[in-house]
Amino acid sequence: MRQKKSFCTSEPGQSLLEFAILLPVLLLILLGAVDLGRLYYAQVTITNASREAARFGISDPKNPTGIQARTLAEANGAITAANITIECAPYNLSQPYSAGYCASAHAGDRLRVTITYNFTFLTLYMFGFANLGLSSFTTMAIINAPS
Repeated sequence: MRQKKSFCTSEPGQSLLEFAILLPVLLLILLGAVDLGRLYYAQVTITNASREAARFGISDPKNPTGIQARTLAEANGAITAANITIECAPYNLSQPYSAGYCASAHAGDRLRVTITYNFTFLTLYMFGFANLGLSSFTTMAIINAPS
């Protein structure tokens, strides 16, 4: 004998309703993962740019324009010259860093390139948390200071 299907027990729209309820949550998780990937990429980019600039700067610390140009080239337009700080300090570890010291730096002194970047979230912008300040610096010993 065949059982008759009842429309009262059949719920054809239930899965569609559940999907409609969960879709915003799933999209938020997906966009959050994309934002984390973008954040990681931005941090790697500024770290590599500061490292490359310091490598260039240890051979020519008296050329801040060249150091900035190398940084901007490595960052592929992600930062501007205002985001870059180039400082030098004597070998004596108690001396502070100064941008003016690079003009008279000698071999063995320290060069520090600092990059700051204001990362803008896409997902957290909806919740009022739009920006995160990222920073990376690289310090290397000057190997050649041409006169």
